[in-house]
Amino acid sequence: MIVYSRNRKPSRRCGFSITSSRFVAWLLSLLIFTPNASLASDASVIGLLWASPEVLAVVFFDLLILVLIIGLVLYNQRLRNKINQHRRENQELENKFQAVFQQLRHPAALLDSDGTVLYVNEAALVLAGCQEGEIRGKLFWEAPWWSRCPSQHERVRGAVRLARRGREVRFEAYVHDENGEPQYIDFSMRPVKDQGGKTRYLLPEGHDITEYRYNQRLYQYLFHNTPEGVFLLKNGVIDDCNQKAAEIFACSREDLLGARPVDLAPEKQPEGETSREQLIELEKRCHEQGTQHVEWVCRRLDGKLIDVCMTVISIDRERSYLQVILQDLTRQRRTEQELYMAKYALDSSGIPVVWYQPGKTAGETRIVYVNDAACQNLGYSREELLQMSAADIGHDSLEEKYAQLVERLKKNVFSSYETEVRHRDGSLRPIEVSTSYFQYRGQEYLFIMAKEISARKKMEEELRQAHKLEAIGTLAGGIAHDFNNILSVIFGYIEMARLKVGENSDVGQDLVQVHVAAERARKLVQQILAFSRRSKEERKPLEAQLVIKEALKLLRSSIPSNITIEQDIQSKATILADTTQLQQIIMNLCTNAYHAMRRHGGTLGVALHEVDISADSEIRLPDTAPGPYLLLEVSDTGEGMDEETRAHIFEPYFTTKEAGEGTGLGLAVVHGIVQSYGGQIVVHSSPDQGSLFQVYLPRIVNSDTSDAEIKEVPKIAGGKEHILFVDDEKEIVELCEEMLSRYGYRVTSFCQPAALLDFLNKCQSVDLVITDMTMPGLTGDRLAARIFEKYPDLPVILCTGYSETMSRDKALSLGISEYMQKPLVMHELLRTVRRVLDQQKA
Repeated sequence: MIVYSRNRKPSRRCGFSITSSRFVAWLLSLLIFTPNASLASDASVIGLLWASPEVLAVVFFDLLILVLIIGLVLYNQRLRNKINQHRRENQELENKFQAVFQQLRHPAALLDSDGTVLYVNEAALVLAGCQEGEIRGKLFWEAPWWSRCPSQHERVRGAVRLARRGREVRFEAYVHDENGEPQYIDFSMRPVKDQGGKTRYLLPEGHDITEYRYNQRLYQYLFHNTPEGVFLLKNGVIDDCNQKAAEIFACSREDLLGARPVDLAPEKQPEGETSREQLIELEKRCHEQGTQHVEWVCRRLDGKLIDVCMTVISIDRERSYLQVILQDLTRQRRTEQELYMAKYALDSSGIPVVWYQPGKTAGETRIVYVNDAACQNLGYSREELLQMSAADIGHDSLEEKYAQLVERLKKNVFSSYETEVRHRDGSLRPIEVSTSYFQYRGQEYLFIMAKEISARKKMEEELRQAHKLEAIGTLAGGIAHDFNNILSVIFGYIEMARLKVGENSDVGQDLVQVHVAAERARKLVQQILAFSRRSKEERKPLEAQLVIKEALKLLRSSIPSNITIEQDIQSKATILADTTQLQQIIMNLCTNAYHAMRRHGGTLGVALHEVDISADSEIRLPDTAPGPYLLLEVSDTGEGMDEETRAHIFEPYFTTKEAGEGTGLGLAVVHGIVQSYGGQIVVHSSPDQGSLFQVYLPRIVNSDTSDAEIKEVPKIAGGKEHILFVDDEKEIVELCEEMLSRYGYRVTSFCQPAALLDFLNKCQSVDLVITDMTMPGLTGDRLAARIFEKYPDLPVILCTGYSETMSRDKALSLGISEYMQKPLVMHELLRTVRRVLDQQKA
């Protein structure tokens, strides 16, 4: 039984009173568990309800609460079903998110607004080299990606702060992977906001740009280090360029940036079109047809024009990007010019040049280049030579020596030697060869420079002959010195003997002939010295017929008796000439005539006539001045000469004689002497008809000669002065001492110059010193110098039989009073002594 209190209100904490709750519980049990109860029971209940209105109100209220509870239970169940459905949908979305998130190839993560890691994808875990549990829940900047790169901590932490404020952050960062290798990342972080605009999450992402950075550095390296200049043009303006481009234009990169290509070109190109028009057309073709290659003239900033090869590449037509590659052709043009000039120099050089490609034999060694000089020297055309081998133009033994020659060249690279080449006519010609070996692109070459040395060989032969003559001259000088000393003794004793016996006695007449013979001997010595080019030329007026007759007397004894000498010397005219050279002319011409007739004999004719050459005369001589001439004709009836021989007879060392019979200098000497006198020599000859040499020498009109022979000893005054005489030849010392003493002089003689100096230092009364030039120990000029140191006013006479180092002019310049040439003729010596002493007194 349920008891209700009237004074107590139902509890509102749970919505039911105890009685109500019991009632409700009963009612529920009645309705739910006893649906088939009897009407009696129902009646009792109803009766109870109607018996107490208060109870009825409570029951009604409880029923209302029950309905509400049932409604709440049903709504809660529906709400739970919706929540479960949302959970399933959210899980599905999360699964999709995870699927997408994990499938991202680049590292990514999801952070809360404080930067704590909520999720990371597989790519980020691979980069970090760890598991998700090791990262989730950590602060982003302390995650393994950045822990290996402390320098990146602050940048990442700052990025979190900015992203939390709603800003998107992006920068380039680098991290180290688990192997320590650097990885460059294009890092970005975006905020994820709710509908109210509040940042709920942060989404960091990283794109691996390591390869991009490598390619970028590689491109930059190639861009700035390529040997060609490179421009990047944007809308026709230089946006970037490398250092090589700046070098080409002789400026800095900054000077080029912002410039236009037309600013770096002259107003017009060589073809005549303006640079601006050509650039517009070039850009158009590049965009339409692709890469363009053109040669272009540019102008550096200093104004100098240069040639370049320009390659224009279209990079982005929409954005009007062009890449221009410039190759400076200045060096190439200079190289082309040098190559052209070198080839022209080789082609037109007077020195033959040949290039070979060596083979195993000379026959396999092909000619690959020849110049014009080589063609001329070999007698072939260039086309013919390029089809030939080294063996075709080499000498016979080239094949045998070829392998050794090439091997030597490979070791020494360069070699110079003399050899012979075969001319087209079959003759071998001497050449001097400079050969170089080199390789080009794996191919071997021989570079040959040849020099025709036929003329040099001839000159070498002439030099050898000249050396022979020099040796003869040296020998002749020594002979002349000794022979002059002997002749000095002969002349001295002849004159003393003539003084003793008198001029009119038979012995006196014999001594005159001996004197004449001695004079001939003296002239013979002069001829020897003249032939060896060691006597000084002294031109003076002389009677040519006297010299010619004297020469013919000497020739007569050396010419065989089967050759007759016919003379027709009619003129006593005077010419200005050197006696010795005139003797050379007649002796050489007569000797040649004798050689032409020595096999069968014949007649040697010598004639001397006077002629006058004028414009009206019949005699025509080229390059000869009009005037009086003396004509010397030498003829023979020998073998004669043909025209070719006549053309060469005056060339040095040309001879038709056999080896060892002549030098080939005779007629060359004659021609040279005649030309130096202003004369002319003409030759008439035919084979088997003999020869005629006509020598025209300018004639002197009304001139006295002084070449008379000595017929008697002249009267000469003597003296009482003290004379010191020194000579290394005892005979000469004794002779001169006796001769000078005979004429009253006091003579002290010596054979050693040192003895003279010792005597001079002790004796104060000396008036004259006479010294020989060539003496052992001290030469005459040095002796005179020693004397002049102590006695500067003492006169000295210097005598010499022959000396290469002393002449009259040089002796006088040294302070010597007089210079005398041996052999000493006593009356000439006495006269010279008297003159020097008188001049000293004056």
